[in-house]
Amino acid sequence: GYADGSSYEYLEVLPFLTVSVIPNSSTIKSEGSTLITISVTSSEQPVANAYLTITSNNGNLSSTTGITNLNGVFSSVLSAPLTTQILNITITANVRRDRFLDGVGHASVTVEPKTLNVHIIAEPDVTISEAKANVIVTVEYEGTPIEGADVNVATQNGTFPQSAGLTNVNGSMIFVFTAPPVNAQATIAITANASRFGYAGNQNQIFVTVNPRTFNITVKAYPNSIKAEEIANITVSVLCNEDGKPVAGALVSMSSSDGNFSEISWTTDSKGNCSFVFNSPGTEAQITAIITANVTKNGYVDGWNQTRITVTPRAIVETGGGFPLLTILMILIPIVIVVIVVVLVKLKI
Repeated sequence: GYADGSSYEYLEVLPFLTVSVIPNSSTIKSEGSTLITISVTSSEQPVANAYLTITSNNGNLSSTTGITNLNGVFSSVLSAPLTTQILNITITANVRRDRFLDGVGHASVTVEPKTLNVHIIAEPDVTISEAKANVIVTVEYEGTPIEGADVNVATQNGTFPQSAGLTNVNGSMIFVFTAPPVNAQATIAITANASRFGYAGNQNQIFVTVNPRTFNITVKAYPNSIKAEEIANITVSVLCNEDGKPVAGALVSMSSSDGNFSEISWTTDSKGNCSFVFNSPGTEAQITAIITANVTKNGYVDGWNQTRITVTPRAIVETGGGFPLLTILMILIPIVIVVIVVVLVKLKI
């Protein structure tokens, strides 16, 4: 009883908005900035008059809302915060426009801290035990000297009377390094650390070569020719070869090929001197006693030197008969006595 009928409903399909967030630089420095460009398209065609809301999880944006131009573009400037460590900032752009489906785009910008550059040199970089050297630390950033940077130096060997300070207008600080005493060549590491507000701290290291000092040893005997079983004074003088100064506190040990010493070891005084008494041996023939002084001290290469003492016997050897004078006298005295007695008897005295 009814005539056939039909009904139609039309659904409108809205196009998508495509959002591209493009930073001019994907990596910037602390407190630096970069331009953020947002491009809005649909079916690869620019979309003008689209409304944008822009946010970032850190830093500041010059504009957080806006409308795309005829080219479908809107721009904002991201300013990075002060940081002493690496940050990753995410920028998000939400876009809407009538008769389009909303779109969203993201981009990431890395923020690097401004890291100080630390330079360190030693003058000289090759020195000797307990000598001094200037250690110069210079702090700069991208070629610009940094005044007022906190600098400290450290080493496991040696000393710094002052180990911390602030850089001058040239970004420099000078420290005085005193080398340690070494008995063999050593390589000493010196580390410099620098920091300043607004910058990431940094450090650098150098190596200083330290060589041991060497002795200049003089050994003298007074007198240098004595009789058997007599004494002689031995004076040892110790100087530093490198600067010619007396070496105080050096340990001197004595030895000899013949004879002996009342004391075999002593330390040098403030003038680098010490004395010993040598006791010559008994001998029936002339001999040469070799006197040796061995010297040691921390910071020096062990050293030694020698002198010689002539020791002559108390009884001089006769060249004709080959008998000692004492033996001859012991033979002659009784004979002389007998002769005297005979003469007296004959003279009836």
